[in-house]
Amino acid sequence: MEDDQTGSLWSQITGECIKGEMQGKKLTLFPSGMTIFKSALEIPGIEFLKKPERGGDKSVYEKYFVDNNKIGIFGNTFDDSTFASKDIIYGLQSSTARLAVKSEYLNEKRVIIATLGDQKIMLIGGEDNTVAGYKIPDHLKDLAVSFPDRNTTILQTGDENFGELKFDRIIQVSGKKLDSHPVITAFWFAWKSFFPSTDVYTP
Repeated sequence: MEDDQTGSLWSQITGECIKGEMQGKKLTLFPSGMTIFKSALEIPGIEFLKKPERGGDKSVYEKYFVDNNKIGIFGNTFDDSTFASKDIIYGLQSSTARLAVKSEYLNEKRVIIATLGDQKIMLIGGEDNTVAGYKIPDHLKDLAVSFPDRNTTILQTGDENFGELKFDRIIQVSGKKLDSHPVITAFWFAWKSFFPSTDVYTP
């Protein structure tokens, strides 16, 4: 990605500047949720930033996205067989660990509790491949998830229920807000290339 202020180029996965005035600097990764425009319109006080499109409505990467033989901007090869090279994964990072979660797993489950190093992370999937991540506190390590019906998700630990969980709202457990955790959406080949020793979530 390119920043407007200096025109420097940055890695979307590592947050490091790879070319330009800011080369050698690294961005701070903030938690965020990916959602669709329709849902975003319902968020109180939301602001939108729109940048003029280059070349109309079509993405310049349109052909690249659909061609599984094109790996990276320089046509690199990729021989890892864990997933298909252009499978979409959700990447999680900590100071000591990396974890890749295949997007279709979350699409099927709606909620996944994954282990990143010694931290439990809850991934919540919304409609159209939207995703958000939350840290599970140590005292809730036995947190379980159930789905009584299509629109309700129940968080439970022991005999205590925490009620309905909604993707598009701040997640609270027993009145306390859960801390968000950054989630990076990437092609499998890109994530694996940057983090060759990454762990992989197994359902």
